[in-house]
Amino acid sequence: MKTLMQCTIKKPVFCEGIGLFTGQKVKLCFQPAKVNDGITFIANGARISASISNVLTQYRRNAIGKDGIIIETIEHLMAALNGLGITNIDIEIYSDSQSATYEIPNTDGSAKLFVDLLLKAGIEEQRAPRRVLRINAPVNYRDGECSIIALPAADDSLTVDYTFSHSAVIIGNQHLSVELVQDNFISEIAPARTFCMADEVASLQAQGIGKSANYQNVLVVDNDKIVQNTLRFKDEFVRHKILDLIGDLYLLNASLFAKIAAVKTGHRQNVEFVRKLVGLL
Repeated sequence: MKTLMQCTIKKPVFCEGIGLFTGQKVKLCFQPAKVNDGITFIANGARISASISNVLTQYRRNAIGKDGIIIETIEHLMAALNGLGITNIDIEIYSDSQSATYEIPNTDGSAKLFVDLLLKAGIEEQRAPRRVLRINAPVNYRDGECSIIALPAADDSLTVDYTFSHSAVIIGNQHLSVELVQDNFISEIAPARTFCMADEVASLQAQGIGKSANYQNVLVVDNDKIVQNTLRFKDEFVRHKILDLIGDLYLLNASLFAKIAAVKTGHRQNVEFVRKLVGLL
């Protein structure tokens, strides 16, 4: 097998945006990092490694935290890093808010902007092999109707086979299998957007959740239609579930080689599955 090398970006890049849940405006600065530095979020002087040991899973999103600083909704950015094979990067976060909680911008609800930005920065191979986890025997996780299993891969690859179903007519039963290579990720998974049900909107915002949500950055599903928007893919919902899973799996701090079969998982199930995988490293 070819040895996969660690990678960082060639030059700094910047973006600004608003967090979906907090409505907080932030600026991100992506900086190259040294070999073995890993993925590090930097806010208010705190350096927080994007690893399973720092995870603080929140409602409908993933967060990490350390020393009183919390970074929320990291999954789409983590998916972009995983899909592009970036292993070492510093992500500086700035906000005018006095809060100790920071949130990654939602952009359009997908990972596309992050992918485009990181490709603009350029990806540079480094002189050290990646940390990898090869699955040699089945690893199972089940939580009610949600499940994930990792099986050995015939070669050094990651394939995600995902099944998702919902009573909404426009969603129904969706299934997709995709190999996580860069081209597939960029074209087939990264553009898939987050979604919610129309009858959830009022209650979520009444709880102070989704302060910056609108019909352009969240797909709002009203049974047989999308409200004031159109789908990028007929099966965009299952593609976005794969996007979230790819982001959550990168909390492993390693490149995973396996065949993953997942059914109706959310961030909590994904994280618990990663906790099982960490024990195999």
